[in-house]
Amino acid sequence: MDLSKIRVVVACCLCFVLVGTACSMEIYTVEENKQACDVGDGAGCYNLGLLYYKGEGVKQSYSKAADYYRKACDVGNGAGCSNLGFLYRNGEGVKQSYSEAADYYRKACDLGDEAGCFNLGNSYSKGEGVKQSYSEAKKFYGKACDMKNDLGCNNYAILNKRGY
Repeated sequence: MDLSKIRVVVACCLCFVLVGTACSMEIYTVEENKQACDVGDGAGCYNLGLLYYKGEGVKQSYSKAADYYRKACDVGNGAGCSNLGFLYRNGEGVKQSYSEAADYYRKACDLGDEAGCFNLGNSYSKGEGVKQSYSEAKKFYGKACDMKNDLGCNNYAILNKRGY
C-alpha cells in the first residue's frame, strides 16, 4: 500500500480524535483528492482539509485546511462545515470567532453531521457565539445522540437529569 494513502487514513483518524468527526472515506492520494475537490467533490475537499490540518503529505497549514473545509462545506459536506467551525472556535488558520463557529456547526448539523450537532450543543451549553441555553444545548445533544454520537448521548442524559 502507498504510504500517502496510509497518511490519509491516519489524518482522518486524528480528526476523529480531535473534533469527533467520523470518517467514512475511500483512501486517495493528495493529488486524487485535489482533482476531486477541483470538480466540486466535497469529500475530496474535506480530505484535503484533513491533510493540511495535520501536515500529512503536504506542508502543514491551518489556513489551507480552512480553505478546503470551506470548499467542502459550500458543496454540502457536513464534516467540512463542522471542522471549519472547529477552526473558528480555536482561531486556527482563521480569525477566532465563536459566532462563526456556531454558524458552521449549525450548518453541519442541518446537513446531518453528528459532530456539528454535538459541537453546537457545546456552544449553547457554554454560551459561545450563541445565547447560553441548556434547553437548546440539550436539543442539539439529542440530535447528535440520534446520530449515534456517544458524547451527545451522555450530555443529553446529564441535562435531562438536571431538568432541562
